[in-house]
Amino acid sequence: MADLYNGWAQKAGAQFCYVSASPWQLYSPLADFIRSNGFPAGVFYLKSFRWKDESLFNLFEGPEKYKPGVIEPLMKKFPNRRFVFVGDFGERDPEIYGALAREHPQQVAKILIRDVTEEGPEADRFKTAFRELPLSLWKMFREPSEIADLVH
Repeated sequence: MADLYNGWAQKAGAQFCYVSASPWQLYSPLADFIRSNGFPAGVFYLKSFRWKDESLFNLFEGPEKYKPGVIEPLMKKFPNRRFVFVGDFGERDPEIYGALAREHPQQVAKILIRDVTEEGPEADRFKTAFRELPLSLWKMFREPSEIADLVH
């Protein structure tokens, strides 16, 4: 994936935001992973919480609430940018990205979901997540080479 992302950065000028429902306390190991594996630099958005106040409950907030709360303000801040969402089956990425694409159709260029199961694109989960969206907007992939040419 690092080579793929670097190719997108060089060919298409892509910029990266790494959005995860992981707590901010994992920033250092996540940033080290990104850096040591050659991923392009980017901004990290991680859950904020503290042990000693009510923000502790943020840790238990589901990704379906957290991720749109991070991504939608970015889309509003940059209304002329097009976004490519890359995710996997974890953290409910298909459902989150499908909903964002329905709400902001002009800004979502592509949704790419890494298939780490045997469900496949015909699974009911994907039909529901990507309902009313053109088939050309989203793609499931197993290997980065399958999506290398999708971002221009």
